[in-house]
Amino acid sequence: MQALVPRRPMRDARTLVAVARVIAFGALAIGAAMSAAVAAPELAREAAPLTPDAATLRLVVARLPATIELVVAALALAGSIGIAVGFAAGLTPGSRLDRWTATTALVGLAVPTFWAGLMSILVFSVVLGWLPPLGRGATATVLGVASSLFTLDGLHHLLAPAATLALVPAAGIAARVRRATAEARKLDFVGFARAKGVSEARIAFAHVGRYVAGRIVAIMGAQFGALVALAIVVEAVFAWPGTGLLLLDAIADSDAAGIVAYLVVTVPILVAAWLVACALAARLDPRPRRAPRAASRAKRQGLAVGFATTSPPMPDPRRPAPPRAAAARLAAAVLVMLVVAALLAPWIAPPDVSDAGARDLVGAVLSGLRTSFLVALASATLAFAVGTPLGLLAGSIHPAAAAPIVGVVGAQRLLPPLLVALVLVAVFGPGIAAVVLALAGAQWVHFAHAAHAAARSAQHDRYVDAARNLGLSTTRIALRHVLPNALPTLVTLAAVAAARSIVFEATFAFLGVGLPADAPSLGFVIAKAMPAIAQGQYAASIVPGAAIVVAASCFRLVADRPRAA
Repeated sequence: MQALVPRRPMRDARTLVAVARVIAFGALAIGAAMSAAVAAPELAREAAPLTPDAATLRLVVARLPATIELVVAALALAGSIGIAVGFAAGLTPGSRLDRWTATTALVGLAVPTFWAGLMSILVFSVVLGWLPPLGRGATATVLGVASSLFTLDGLHHLLAPAATLALVPAAGIAARVRRATAEARKLDFVGFARAKGVSEARIAFAHVGRYVAGRIVAIMGAQFGALVALAIVVEAVFAWPGTGLLLLDAIADSDAAGIVAYLVVTVPILVAAWLVACALAARLDPRPRRAPRAASRAKRQGLAVGFATTSPPMPDPRRPAPPRAAAARLAAAVLVMLVVAALLAPWIAPPDVSDAGARDLVGAVLSGLRTSFLVALASATLAFAVGTPLGLLAGSIHPAAAAPIVGVVGAQRLLPPLLVALVLVAVFGPGIAAVVLALAGAQWVHFAHAAHAAARSAQHDRYVDAARNLGLSTTRIALRHVLPNALPTLVTLAAVAAARSIVFEATFAFLGVGLPADAPSLGFVIAKAMPAIAQGQYAASIVPGAAIVVAASCFRLVADRPRAA
């Protein structure tokens, strides 16, 4: 019966512990490198202390409960919505719910968190008057920790920030759970249970649900880190007194000790959360811990042994293109029009970033889009150019020699890209080039990971063995044979990186980090339009945010095109 399900990736607890130690060591090394990089300019300038003092660490720890309660509330809200919607959509592929979930998830991932927070304040605080706009509210001390979860006023203040923080992670959880559920329904053990006459409800919850439970836990663990990074933005919008505000103040004041103190407190929490999620995911995985060696060997050779391996069905050329493929083509057309309009911005409407009112709103939005596209394309290209060769190199050489590259990639993948980009912006200083370098430095690991996986999986393929027997060099095999097969995945990652860079660039501008004050950016337009919200002038905040959502959504729809087709 072990052959009815795929082989378990983690063979035993010792393998999990070994991987955990390697990744934890890598994470600490990355944290130390970041700390040294941040402290170096300060040392050269005025010989400031390189390590945070006890008072700075105590201040960060004192602010930590406010951030943790915000993250936990948002994680519970995002998890409950994302898991329910994603699981239901994955059980009914091709249905209206499935299409609605896929589209909504893509758009939700393209919404800037700071703009979602401003819209929440606009709707629920300014217009309706239901929720307080700023602050944490009253707190109650439980077990020596002050928390707003135990007072009605605190819960009233927590609702809007938690809902804003949960928006993007809920979309990500729904998309990944939907994909995992749809993949589980295609496995052979589900078909075997259906052939035995098991009801669909039992298949859904007793078989598919049990199979994806470990994946869901791993997804939630990954989203915890994203929530910690996004909490920095939410705390700035809602004036929430957490650790994120301390980090932003430290970056604005070039306080290396404050940045290092934040990393020293936050990075171990992220690593611990990831390790706990991996341990729970391995425990909940129903697949056998050990598979027969013959089945494992046959899987490496591309042979089918019973139900141990599952080959994806070949696409039917007579089948019409799915609706999402048509949506991807429409998104590409819209993206081209936006790029052309952004390039012609000086002739369409002369920009005046200092005036974000309705008179110059079109010019400000088009000029901001031009900066967004420039930063997105440059950072995605640079990340591709750095990560792909390193990943191919690590996947083509001996695993022992590739251990440093794999360790660095695995360690940085534990950290949220937004947090890494913020720290790198603090290192490089202000400027568009610095923002490009920071975004590329935060995202190159995704390309390296994909290229490494493609190179490792191709080591036992027959065409690679044939090329090696012909005497071709490792470099030529990687560039001429492995890279073309991995290129569709890498192009998809480039489009996703461009969409993420658009959102991050606007976020940095809104927070006043990275970009100079005179640079045209949609984040600056939204930030300067905030006082107009109280006066009933909403267009200056809504239109730039909608432009960010449309541009980032188009990139994500184009990235989703290979999967849809």
